[in-house]
Amino acid sequence: MKVERPCPEVPPKFHRLYMSFAAMKKGFLNGCRPVIGVDGCFLKGPFKGMLLAIVGRDGNDNMYPIAYAVVEAETKDSWTWFLETLVSDLGTHDRHARPTFISDRQKGLMPAFEDVIPMADHRVCVRHLWANFRDERHRGVALKDKLWAAACAYTEAEFNVHMQELKRMSPAAFEYLDKIDPSGWSRAWFHDYPTCDLLVNNICECFNAYILKARDKPILTMLEMIRIKLMRRYQVKKDGISKLTGKLCPKVAKKLESIGLDAMECVPHFAGEKLFEVEAPKRLQYVVDLHKKTCGCRQWEMTGIPCAHAVSAILFDCGEPEDYVHEYYSIEMYKKSICPTNIRYA
Repeated sequence: MKVERPCPEVPPKFHRLYMSFAAMKKGFLNGCRPVIGVDGCFLKGPFKGMLLAIVGRDGNDNMYPIAYAVVEAETKDSWTWFLETLVSDLGTHDRHARPTFISDRQKGLMPAFEDVIPMADHRVCVRHLWANFRDERHRGVALKDKLWAAACAYTEAEFNVHMQELKRMSPAAFEYLDKIDPSGWSRAWFHDYPTCDLLVNNICECFNAYILKARDKPILTMLEMIRIKLMRRYQVKKDGISKLTGKLCPKVAKKLESIGLDAMECVPHFAGEKLFEVEAPKRLQYVVDLHKKTCGCRQWEMTGIPCAHAVSAILFDCGEPEDYVHEYYSIEMYKKSICPTNIRYA
């Protein structure tokens, strides 16, 4: 907690408060991908202010609250204090040495990132980018679809095709987007080590909605309501884990099953040494390497889940697709995020 006290004779006045529970912190470091959503929302109670939140994603692709803070406003100073406290609190961890942040580019946040974590990767929520794009009078369904197509492209070639089509439709819209570094908003330029192709900051939006009823209460009451909600949430998830069977988390297993249906439209050709050339619809061809767990479409590397081309090659090789899914999505890692061990309570 940070308080304001000009001199010893004056009672301290509340200024800011940071909170992160040991289970949340340890669970994130041990069982979640190094992807962090950053957002702020207004407090609606009598004291106003802002609640800043840091939210991750667990192995079942659900939101994973890590830390939150009550501050006076969204400024560079408040964001810098929050990020410095977060970095100090999380400490050093090999898997999370260089996390990827995603945000709506809130006021004061980007300068704070440059000061506190200048080497961290930073993604821009494409929904927020689209809102700014539209506000600059680049409107219409066709332009919106092209922006999202460029953002969803996994390869640079595909990204360039969509951008050139957008340029033909509206040179002004192309010029606006061309000034924004694509490494922050297009999958074609994302690093693959976070094992996440997230384009929108919906994990933070989910958390803001989750605590909505608490945000109009006095600060202490609000914090207590959030604590109890999180405590109940973790207990429900612990109970749910005991009922899980198989190797993968439920949402990921269902996604892999859907990918398997798409794989039926692909034709793999064995090239030796676990290499395959896969024919996909629309006469597209991709090289799949089962040893390196890569595919020419880059989707496997980005998500950690085999794409349809890879699944077709895995099945041809008499393998099990779930054995090629990244460990982040395993029930074992999910347990580490929800039931972290070696936690010391005061």
